[in-house]
Order: sequence, then structure tokens, then C-alpha cells
Amino acid sequence: MQQPWTAKTVRGNQRSFSSGSNDYTAQGLLNGVPIAGLVDNRAERCNVSLRFAESHRLSPQDGTQHTVQLGNGKTVSSPGIVSIPWRFSGESESYLVDCAIIPGCVRDLVLGADFLRLTQTLTKFRSRIATAAQGALRRLRLNLLAGEKQRLWGFLDGVLASALPDTGSDVMLVSEEYARSRGLRVDCNPQHCLELELGDGTVAYTSGVVRNLA
Repeated sequence: MQQPWTAKTVRGNQRSFSSGSNDYTAQGLLNGVPIAGLVDNRAERCNVSLRFAESHRLSPQDGTQHTVQLGNGKTVSSPGIVSIPWRFSGESESYLVDCAIIPGCVRDLVLGADFLRLTQTLTKFRSRIATAAQGALRRLRLNLLAGEKQRLWGFLDGVLASALPDTGSDVMLVSEEYARSRGLRVDCNPQHCLELELGDGTVAYTSGVVRNLA
């Protein structure tokens, strides 16, 4: 089933649809366990996988069940929130982090926007972040979780537009509705429809590609 996005690109190769298939992570100890947390400035809060929570016998707080919005607008049900101690590698300070449990989450830990701001991880302490290139065969990811608090304004093909920055995703996307409202040509050839892995491990597809945007 096609989803309401098109990929922005200047070439036909699949990796041209991507801003770079890199993972941005921060090493640390979560509940005393060494782990690389995905640095994701678009996740509203920190998240842990259901697998991690169950394997470490972490029970969600009463009354914290909620739904989380994925990148394609659909939602996934979270059984709740757990408070877990986290410490960055090489540092002494420990943080008690509230993490939403996400069934199927592709990463055991996602460090979200509020926590990244609190700890100045994207600014003063950028040295905490490690970059790792991913294999060419790995499925492209759209790790977008929750709402749209952060936006950047700029010009897309000469027209003022708002954008969502997302360090946890591999792809640059534009909504199909927006593309068509601008009169942009959407190439819907099936060979240009990308398979994307969402934040809960499910799969969705783009509906085509718009080329040569500046």
C-alpha cells in the first residue's frame, strides 16, 4: 500500500533519496547495560523497545498507556512509560529517564528531543555522538515518532516551506499532497517507490519521486 510521501532526489539510485544511511548514536549505560542509544531529535521523548523492557523486567507505570504516531500518520500502542537510569559513557552523572515502551522498536533505546536538549547533546556536548555508516543492503528507515514540535523554515524550490528535522531517519521526504499542490511532477514509476522501515519495525512505501528540487 502506498503512503502519502514522495522522495526528493536528483538521481535515480536508491541511495540518492537519502540524506545518508548513517546512524547517530550515543554510548552509555541503560539500567547498567552497555548500549548505543539512537540520537533522534524528532522523537518527543525517549523510547525503549518492548524486547529490552521485558528482558530486564521493567514494568510500565500505572496509567501511562498511550499511542505514538509513526512517520506515516498511523499509530502504535505503547503499554506505558518506565523510568530507567542512564549514564553517558565516560561521564559520572546519571539521569533518570522516562522512556515509552514501543513494541517492535528497531532500536533498544531512542534518545528523544527533550532529553537531548536537557543534556545539550546536540550542542555543547556533541562529542558524545558517534556516526556509523550502515550497510548498503539495510532497509532505509523513517524513525519518526510522535508529534511535530520542531520545525525549520526555509525555501524549497524558491518557495517558503516548513520542514521537520530528523536525525533518526535516513530519507528526505516531501508530502505527496504538498508536491501536487505545488504542481511538481511526481514520477510514480514503481522502481522509484522506496520501502521504508518505520519506528515500530513495520514497513511502508513512498508513492514516487520528485526530481531536481533546490
